[in-house]
Amino acid sequence: MAETIGFYEAQGRLAIAELVLFTPCFFGALWVTARHGFHRRMGWSYLVLLSVLRLTGASFWLAAVRHRSRPMLEAATILQNIAFAVLFLCMLGLLQRINEATSTAVLAPRLFLLLHLPFVIGIVVGIVAGIDDGNVHADPSTTNTRVQAAVVLVTAGFVALCGVTAYLVVKRRALFKSDLTLLWAVVLSIPLLLVRLVYSLVGAFSQDPAFELATGNAVLKAFMAVLEEFVVEVLYISVGLKALVIQSSDFASSSFFHRRAREPAREEGTSLQEIGFATRP
Repeated sequence: MAETIGFYEAQGRLAIAELVLFTPCFFGALWVTARHGFHRRMGWSYLVLLSVLRLTGASFWLAAVRHRSRPMLEAATILQNIAFAVLFLCMLGLLQRINEATSTAVLAPRLFLLLHLPFVIGIVVGIVAGIDDGNVHADPSTTNTRVQAAVVLVTAGFVALCGVTAYLVVKRRALFKSDLTLLWAVVLSIPLLLVRLVYSLVGAFSQDPAFELATGNAVLKAFMAVLEEFVVEVLYISVGLKALVIQSSDFASSSFFHRRAREPAREEGTSLQEIGFATRP
């Protein structure tokens, strides 16, 4: 009983820490998304979604601690499973933003739509696994298999994103100078995302109870999951505050990519209007 109380207390303290960390992230992400626009193709809205999921999940954790509620614990776990995949969608959103503002079509825009699939499917499978985990009649082995499948899907998507990042680094001369900061931010985030991924992989495929997301060691979760997500989000928000703003009409125009392909890479001192970028006052 004392061990159970200790578990709830540790998870409760971690949940409070998450609320403290991700509340300012939410407002920062909201500001960045409002600055760049809420249109789908930009990907900045994933930062807002990540903060919302983390804050909501932490709230459910606190409710579970206070009421010793298993359903609340399961709800928190499901939200954290979703946040895990959304974290990598944030990386995908930045890479898409970098690619679609290049002076030449470095990668086909449809590639980024396809890269959403492993993460979206992983989210769905993770939700189903979380629901099954709360069902006393569900087969534990089936639930565990679904968790493993979700993590594998996210891992495959992450490997693909690393490949895209490496390709953009090689082709960085085709990028505009202002977008290089976004690219290096993605590069810096890769080790942190890798640690976060390893935490989930070990939890899904090993028998070590310390890595269980719902009932595992709170210290491991803090330093291998929560901290990485927080640092990555702060990094992306920071570069988003300085990134060039592109109007949604640019993406909506069928001639946008053709126009960018005919334009030389921006040199220092060239105005944004001269290269066809729309800016906000």
